[in-house]
Amino acid sequence: MKILLRSCGGLGNQIFQLAYARLLASKYRVRTIAHYHEANYARVADWEYPEVDDLRIPNFLEKFILKLRLPKILYRIGIVSNEHIKFGNYLILDGYFQDQNSYKSFSKSDLNLQIERIRIELIGKQDYPIEEENVIFHFRLGDFFRSEEGQVEFVVNSLPLLPPSTTLISNRDDFLTSNNAIQDIIKSKLINYIVTDNYKSIELIRLFSNYKVIYSNGSTLALWASILSNSDYHIISNTGHHSLHEKKMINFKNMFSNQKINSFKIQN
Repeated sequence: MKILLRSCGGLGNQIFQLAYARLLASKYRVRTIAHYHEANYARVADWEYPEVDDLRIPNFLEKFILKLRLPKILYRIGIVSNEHIKFGNYLILDGYFQDQNSYKSFSKSDLNLQIERIRIELIGKQDYPIEEENVIFHFRLGDFFRSEEGQVEFVVNSLPLLPPSTTLISNRDDFLTSNNAIQDIIKSKLINYIVTDNYKSIELIRLFSNYKVIYSNGSTLALWASILSNSDYHIISNTGHHSLHEKKMINFKNMFSNQKINSFKIQN
């Protein structure tokens, strides 16, 4: 049996894809995974996961098979119920693997082993959870919203809910730093705003790992940071939101971690 993995998206999505491929590799006792990352799609992103010894470059035939996208096609037309298929001696994976049903065949110990491996690879062996009740909020803006006005309204309505001295980061520093109303709230709440435009995704996960409580409006990166660092996770959702559905996030958090997760909605 050979496992072929086609991945896409940013680091938050990549962790789901790698974790699922590794669970199948363990199940079928496969030592290496032929991996191809597709950056040419709607949300362009490079492969950001650190170099690991169980991924290898696919040969010509394997890459050709991955580019056919058979699992994705068969999944979308309803012939298969998951985004991986067996094709001869190949097990081909092409999906996000963010459906809890995909993980039902794996034991809790299987999941914990993979989480511990990812934790060591991404943030090291430090002790968790961190005891201080320090808080970070990650505003994921841009393509999560239908309009610029919707982003402003969501941020302005969310900031007053945060405890004083919260650390705030976003994927749109240009947007937050140029808006006077947002900056006034940040100053009045004594919010510690960190500019992260030049941060790589793995640097953001390591930043998150220093905080006991993580707020986010649905970022998969923040979700994984909370799982890996055993932090409490709070989802603030809003209308016009395009991230992983909050119910799925709660279920994944409960599946991979025993820490606290809450959800509340901002209407905008």
